[in-house]
Amino acid sequence: MDMRSRRRFSKRLLVPALLISILLALYLHYGLFPARLKDRVIREVETATGLKISFTKVLVLPFRGVILHDLVVRGRSRDLIFFSRKFSVDVRLLPFFRENKIIIRNILLDSPVYAVNLDPEKTPPPAPPPKTRISGQIDVPVVPEKTPVNPAMAIEDGPEAFLPENVYLESVRIVDGTLLLKKTPGSPALETIHSIHILMNYDKPPRVTFSGSASVGEKTYAAAHLDGFWDLEKEIYEFRLRIQSDKVPEWLSAAQQKNLIRLEKGALSIDARLAGTGGGKTAFGAAAKLGRSELRAGKSRLVGEALLKANGFFDPETKQFSGYRGALEFLGIDAYDLAPELPRLNGIRGKILFDPGGLKIDAVRGECRRLPFTVDGQVRSLETLDANLRIGARAELQKFLSLLSVQQARFLKDLQIRGRCLAVTSLTGSLKNPSGLRKEHLVELRDASLEHLPTKTAVHNIGASIFAGDNGLRIEGARFDCFKKSFRLAGFLPQKPETPGRLILQSSDGLELSAEYSIKGDLVRIAGARLRYLGILCDLRGEISNLKNPLLALRGHADADLKNAPLWIPSRAAVVRKAGLGGRAAADFTLRGTWNKPREWKLDADLGARPLFAAGTLRLDDALVQIRAKQGVVHIPYFHAKPYGGILGGSLVVDTTNAGNPFDLKIHANHVDLARLTGDLRSGPKNFGGTLLFQAVLNGAFARPSGWHGQGAVSVQNGKLWETSLFKQMGNLVLLKVEGLDQVVFHAMAATFLIQDGRIWTQDMTLNSDTVDLSLKGSVGFNQKLDLLMGIQYSRGVLRGAMNTGGIAPLLVDAAGSFISKYKISGTLKNPSYAKT
Repeated sequence: MDMRSRRRFSKRLLVPALLISILLALYLHYGLFPARLKDRVIREVETATGLKISFTKVLVLPFRGVILHDLVVRGRSRDLIFFSRKFSVDVRLLPFFRENKIIIRNILLDSPVYAVNLDPEKTPPPAPPPKTRISGQIDVPVVPEKTPVNPAMAIEDGPEAFLPENVYLESVRIVDGTLLLKKTPGSPALETIHSIHILMNYDKPPRVTFSGSASVGEKTYAAAHLDGFWDLEKEIYEFRLRIQSDKVPEWLSAAQQKNLIRLEKGALSIDARLAGTGGGKTAFGAAAKLGRSELRAGKSRLVGEALLKANGFFDPETKQFSGYRGALEFLGIDAYDLAPELPRLNGIRGKILFDPGGLKIDAVRGECRRLPFTVDGQVRSLETLDANLRIGARAELQKFLSLLSVQQARFLKDLQIRGRCLAVTSLTGSLKNPSGLRKEHLVELRDASLEHLPTKTAVHNIGASIFAGDNGLRIEGARFDCFKKSFRLAGFLPQKPETPGRLILQSSDGLELSAEYSIKGDLVRIAGARLRYLGILCDLRGEISNLKNPLLALRGHADADLKNAPLWIPSRAAVVRKAGLGGRAAADFTLRGTWNKPREWKLDADLGARPLFAAGTLRLDDALVQIRAKQGVVHIPYFHAKPYGGILGGSLVVDTTNAGNPFDLKIHANHVDLARLTGDLRSGPKNFGGTLLFQAVLNGAFARPSGWHGQGAVSVQNGKLWETSLFKQMGNLVLLKVEGLDQVVFHAMAATFLIQDGRIWTQDMTLNSDTVDLSLKGSVGFNQKLDLLMGIQYSRGVLRGAMNTGGIAPLLVDAAGSFISKYKISGTLKNPSYAKT
C-alpha cells in the first residue's frame, strides 16, 4: 500500500475512533444505567432491603468487573450506614457458559465507611405470618419456601454457604476502610477505626488466607493486625492477632462502669494465636502487656505494668478450656485503697501461675509503708476460689509499728522497742466470702528489746513465735531477760471472752507459773493458776485489771518449803534472813496490789506449819501465824507454837517501806523444855536443861541492832544450867568442910532485863544451886561480850545444913559467907574470864 492509500485509510478510521472515544467518555462519566433506569434499580433494591440506596454510576470494565461509584446506604432515619467510593465485583463469565459456574474473582471496597450504632435504631416488629384454617379449629403459620441461612452453620461450611451453589468467590479486598462507632443513629462518632486494609483469598480445595490491619482514633493511638489461614475441609487453621494501643478510650471506659474490674487507663499490647489441627480442639496462645495502666475494682485501684501469657486448648462443642497454662506477671504495680488498714501497696512484682487445677502465687512481693512483703500460695478451684495464701514480711520492728493506727500506737508511747521481726499471715477459705476466711498471723521476734521509759524497766534478748488467729493469740518458744533473770513464756490469749486462755512462764531462778484465764476488755479473770518458786507451791484465782500496769486481786492457797522459800522481807534485812526458817508451811491468803510493787501489796494470810523450824534446827510444833500486810507494813498480830512441850506466842510489826525496816515485837514462852531445845541446837551447850518461862517486848530497826530497845523477864526452873568447880575453895573452912562445892551445878535462874545500846542489861539476875547462889548485874552485848559483876554466897541449903549440924558450924559458915569476894566477869560467852574484886 502506497502512501496515498494509507492516508485515505487513516481518515476513514478517525471518525469511528473519535465516536468510540466520545461514547467511552460518556460511559465512564454516566455509567451503565441511564437516569430513569438507575432510579428504577434503586427503588427495587430499597423495596427489597428496607434501606436507602444511592450511587452515582455503575461501570462494567473488562478487567475490573462491575463497579459502583459512591455507593451510599442509609437507614430509615436517613443516617449513614455504609459508603464506598468504589464497590467493584469482578465476575468471570466464560466459566458460566462452559460449566454453569459464576466465579467472582474479586470483591473490592475502596475507601469504605461503615457506621455501627451501639444502641441501634429499633425496627418495627414484622407483620404476622399468613395463616390458614385446618378443620376450622387451629391457626397454622404458613412455612416459607426458602429456609434462612444459619450463620453458625455457615461459618462451619465456609463463606460459600451464603452464596448459591454455582457461585464461587475467590477474593475480597477492602482498601483504606473506616468504621465509625456511634451511640445512636445521628449522634457524633464515639470512635473512628480507620486505615482498614483487608485481603481474603478463597482457594481450592476450600482454603481461606487473609491479612488485615487497622488504626484507631482520629489521632491514631492504637493499631491492629490480623493474618492467617483456614482449611475449611480439614478444619486446619491458624490465626494471629496483634494489637497495640497507647490508651483506653473514653467510650470504652464508660462502657465498663458496671463491670467488677475496669480498665480505666494505660497502654495495651496483645499478641494472640489460634490454631486448629483437625482434632476438634483449638490450640491458643496469647501474650498481653499492660503498660502505665490503671485497673479499678470498687474503690480499689491498681496502677502500673503487668504481663499476661497463656496457652492451651478450647473445645468449641463443650465450650470448655483444657490443658491450659499461663502466668500473670506484675512488673511494678501500685495498689491503692485495698482496705482501710492498707491504703497503699507499692512496687508489686512477681508471678501468678494458673492451670486447670487453680492458681499458684509465686513470690509476689512489694512494699507497704516501706515495709517489704511477699505473697505465695494457691487457689485450688476457680469455681469455689478455695484459697490457701501466705503473706510474709521481714524487717525492723519499727517498720511494723509504723502500720499501727493512731489509737493503737498510743498504747506504746512509753515504750522503746527495737529488734527484727518476721510476720506471716495465712488465709484459708473461699475468696468469694472474704469475711469467712480463716486467718492466722505468725510473728517471729529475734534479738528484740523493750524499755519502759518512765520506769527505765528494760527487757532484753526477746525472741518468740506469736500466732494470731480467729480464736486468739498463741505464743510459743518465747524467751527474754529481765531483772537479771532469763524467762521462757508460752500461752494462748483468746479472742472471745468466753474462751479460756493459758499461760506458762519459767525463769532461770526456778519460777514456774501456769494459769487458765479469760479476758474481757481490760480485765483478766484467773480461773486457776499454779506458781512454783524456790520451795513455794501456790494455787490461786482472782482478777488482774489495768493491763498497762497490772493491778492484782488474788486469793489462794500456798504450801512452802520455808528453807528454800524467798522471804517477804527485803534481802538487806540480814537479821531476819539469819533466822534460818525451815519446815513446811501452808497458808490461805488474799492479795491486792500493783504487780511490780510488792512492798505496797495488801496481803492477808493465815499460815500453819507442822512443824516450823527456826535457827535451822529449832522445832516449833503446831505453829500458827496470821500475816497482814498493807502499804509496806507487815503485821503479824498473832503467832503461836508449841516448842519442846511448851507454848510460844506473840506479835510482830515490820515497816518495809523504811530503809532500816523498823519493827515492834512482843513474845512470850512458857514451860519450854530447855534440854530438848538445846539438844537440837547445832552448837548449843551440852547437858543443859530446865523449864523456861520468858516474855519480852522489843522495838527498833532490823538494819540497826544498836538502836533496839526492849525489856523482859526470864526464868528457868528445875534445870541444869551451869556446872563449875570455880567455887571449890569455898568448901574448905577452918575446922569445917562444906560438902558439895567441888562441882557446883546451877539449876534455877531468874532475871528481868532491858535491851538498849546493842546490849542486854540486868540488875537482878540470880543463879541458884544446892550450895551456891549467884547474883549478877551488868550487860551482855549482841557481839557476846560480857560485862558483869557477880556476887557469891552460900545457898539456903548450906545454911540449913549448918544449923542442923549445930555447935559452931553455923557461926563458921556465917562468918565465911561474909568474906566471900565478888567477881568481875569479862570476855565472851564462849571464853569468859573472872577477876576477884
